[in-house]
Amino acid sequence: MATVKLHVADSETPREFNLDDVVCSVEWSFFLEEQPGKLTFEIKDVTDDVFFEGGNVVLWVDGKEVFDGYVFTRKRTDAETMQVTAYDRLRYLQNKDSATFDKCSVEEIFTEICEAQKLPYKKASFGNYKTSQIAHDNKTLYAMLQRAFDETLIAKGQYLAVRDNLGTLELVDIANLTTNLIIGDGSLLSGFDYESSIDSETYNYIKIRDSNKQAYAELDNQNVNKWGRLQYYEELTESLNEAQIKEKAEQLLKLYNRKTKSLSVKCIGVPDIIAGSGVALAIPKLAKEGVAQNQYAYCTKVTHSISNGEYSMELTLEVI
Repeated sequence: MATVKLHVADSETPREFNLDDVVCSVEWSFFLEEQPGKLTFEIKDVTDDVFFEGGNVVLWVDGKEVFDGYVFTRKRTDAETMQVTAYDRLRYLQNKDSATFDKCSVEEIFTEICEAQKLPYKKASFGNYKTSQIAHDNKTLYAMLQRAFDETLIAKGQYLAVRDNLGTLELVDIANLTTNLIIGDGSLLSGFDYESSIDSETYNYIKIRDSNKQAYAELDNQNVNKWGRLQYYEELTESLNEAQIKEKAEQLLKLYNRKTKSLSVKCIGVPDIIAGSGVALAIPKLAKEGVAQNQYAYCTKVTHSISNGEYSMELTLEVI
């Protein structure tokens, strides 16, 4: 049985609400890309006391703080319950703006955005790679960051992301989020769905055209013969020389010339697991799919749920 503590500091009054004894259910999710952390909970609506949108919500599970965010939506029902949706500070990266970043590192772009939006953040350093000049017009702040993440991934093979670490925005390298958790038969697992595909994000033929309409291509003949030509095409907006274009094409082929393997598992809840967390898999039934014992995978989405004291989680995993 999981122990839940849930507190709200109201935004319109100096009141603080302890909801430990009125919580019916709680669910919180984290996403590796594009979406903020999300907390939804249902409480018994049995008093005249009320808190409002913008209130600061903090959730603890078994004594560990797992979520810190703000109330965005409240919904009452005739069943004397109230459903509340809260998001962490990544929600504010959905604000739109226009900006130009001239050969900046990811850290510089991240710092500029956080300081302009007055968001708490932690400085980080992931090398001195500079992205190309990037102009954004009416884009979300997250899209600006993601564009820099994507370029860094292609150029350096470094998978970066941004997360809200209980009130502070941080840049993280997914390679540094490995855990000791093993998920498999006899270890937390209650069910799974596995999918292998070449239908999305798989390319064995890379074609890039520069500003002079000169085309460059890299391909894997063996996989073209097996799967047919799966072509990635890009028209460059930045100025790159022939060697740089060839290097970019090689990096794109290295990144995308493979099957995508995704796995969804249902298992007993573990509070430490967030989007980006790396785990080991021990599922013998997937051996025929080439998923080895202790195969590494990382979480692209994590949803934790507690209802009637029962704590479970569902993970969407990218198998490496």
